[in-house]
Amino acid sequence: MKTLHLAIAAVLSSSQLAAQPGAIDLTFNPGSGVDSLVRSVIVQTGGKIIIGGDFVSVNGTPRKNIARLNSDGSLDNAFDPGAGFNDGVYAIALQPDGKILVGGGFSVFNGTPIKSLARLNANGTLDNSFGSSVDAGGSVYGIALQPDGKAIIGGSFSEYGGEVVGFIARVNSNGSLDNAFAANTGDGFNAGTWRIALQDDGKAVVVGAFNEFDGTPRERIIRLNNDGSLDASFDPGAGFSNWTLGLALQPDGKVLVGGLFTEFDNNSREFVARLNSDGSIDPSFDATTAVNWHVFNLLLQPDGKVIVIEWGYPLQLVRLNADGTKDPTFVTGSGFVGGGLDGGPASFALQADGRLLVGGRFASYNGTARSGIVRILTGLPSTVEPFHASSNLNIWPNPTFGALQISSPEEIRSLVVTDILGNAIVMESPRAKSATIDLSDQASGLYLIRALTDSSERVTKVVKQ
Repeated sequence: MKTLHLAIAAVLSSSQLAAQPGAIDLTFNPGSGVDSLVRSVIVQTGGKIIIGGDFVSVNGTPRKNIARLNSDGSLDNAFDPGAGFNDGVYAIALQPDGKILVGGGFSVFNGTPIKSLARLNANGTLDNSFGSSVDAGGSVYGIALQPDGKAIIGGSFSEYGGEVVGFIARVNSNGSLDNAFAANTGDGFNAGTWRIALQDDGKAVVVGAFNEFDGTPRERIIRLNNDGSLDASFDPGAGFSNWTLGLALQPDGKVLVGGLFTEFDNNSREFVARLNSDGSIDPSFDATTAVNWHVFNLLLQPDGKVIVIEWGYPLQLVRLNADGTKDPTFVTGSGFVGGGLDGGPASFALQADGRLLVGGRFASYNGTARSGIVRILTGLPSTVEPFHASSNLNIWPNPTFGALQISSPEEIRSLVVTDILGNAIVMESPRAKSATIDLSDQASGLYLIRALTDSSERVTKVVKQ
């Protein structure tokens, strides 16, 4: 009996830990994972996940530098890039029509020459209607997709289509150079650009290693007008003292920046800063006591909190409150093992249900084996659309006294039942079009059922009487 009590206590303790913001999400399991660095992570509508980087296999299956995962972390075999890219993928952007823009240091995709910028169809094949003319020595590190189908790209390239573009260019929907934009950027930047973010008004904020744009001093941050010209109304003064690597735009127009810097415009700001919409420092945000090392990337949550990746030994995640102080409710435990500077940079994406995907080069997270990619709980409320009576997936009876019947026109890959605190109660992989879940032993109350099929992930509320 004592052993049984200890086992129950261990299960309860594990469930409580799983509900803690910063804890690993055990419902996401990529098996043996990704064999090398994941540089880019992006979530498609429907919950599938595209990853890019320097890897050659995912869970033992050959996938060179790009792959798509199902929402449970398993490899999506319907997305088949063939031989893939011959070198690293650094940036991914999703078009509204389902096509995928990919930037990196590659020169070939699945046997077809294409340099540093490519567009894939939704199934992972090359879209031959899109051409790229990045110069031979350059790579693409950042992509910002415009609503009109054009894309602004940044990186280490100095020419595009034979034209001098100075580390930034805008390409048309067929991959050709937008010459009008190129004319307004002039000589462009004097060093590489890293990330690009578009404001709602079409202006572009750019960060990187540069300190000059078309002859005008701009230390590692700039805002461009929609036509590519310098926006002089955004004046960062002396700018940042070192490289800028992370970038996020707040809804109020303020700009979050992370990097290797220790000063902004002669003000002490170590590794993270927030700027006002005019480029001046925002004194109400100070992360000095919260962030201890170089910030490679950062992400803005819908509630105004900010998650940063510290590029140290090893990689670490830190969540900041809206004023830059450390959020003590976000607990990562032992964090990553196998990362840090030797593991290279990391990337992340926030799902619609509030869970956080993190990619990099690591072997485990908080004591659980996860190679290259992991999903973490944030405590954010889910925005996943709930089931309705008209849904193709049926769950009955609801309310229930115990047994639930579930049916779907598609094979159900996984079912996860959680209580309102996020504790996992049931985890099953039916691999069938119908399943039964028994909640007889559970307390009366509200539960969530998450069902994953090949085409969708849906969540519904169930009342246990």
